[in-house]
Amino acid sequence: NQPLRLSSQVTFTDKQLSITGAGSAASKIICTDTGGIKFVSTATTELVASQHRFTVNGVSMVQDSEPAAGAGATAIEGVWNYAGSGTIERFTSNDLTISGGGVGKHWYKGVRLVDCAQVRMTNFNFFNQDGHQTCLAEAGVEFVRDNATNVTGFSLTNFRISRVVN
Repeated sequence: NQPLRLSSQVTFTDKQLSITGAGSAASKIICTDTGGIKFVSTATTELVASQHRFTVNGVSMVQDSEPAAGAGATAIEGVWNYAGSGTIERFTSNDLTISGGGVGKHWYKGVRLVDCAQVRMTNFNFFNQDGHQTCLAEAGVEFVRDNATNVTGFSLTNFRISRVVN
């Protein structure tokens, strides 16, 4: 089982995206430079049907390059364009591991979600594997409220984040 390799960020623009692997120990995405996955929702109204959804299950994202000072990549990013209150699950993940690939190789941010409501994350691990202070991430998980009137509903279960700036 060969890992998928990304040297630049891959952006998906759609109403929903699902990435499913065979488990974070088995399914690896090795990223270099600005590699990572970004989802941009094209839906602009809140619908009960499966709109706005971004799901990542059973995957390990490994950063395998040393970013320049102050720069770096985000492993998983989701951006929603709906500006309402958001009551429908938008981002779900289970068995997601985001890690650095060794000395000096680290993520800038693990998961970044913009205007995302109803987040469900289970069995999430974020860690940069180097013990040096220069390899601390800015955020393990970042929630950004930009256009949404309300960002609510977070369930984080079996959640581990380490090597992050205070």
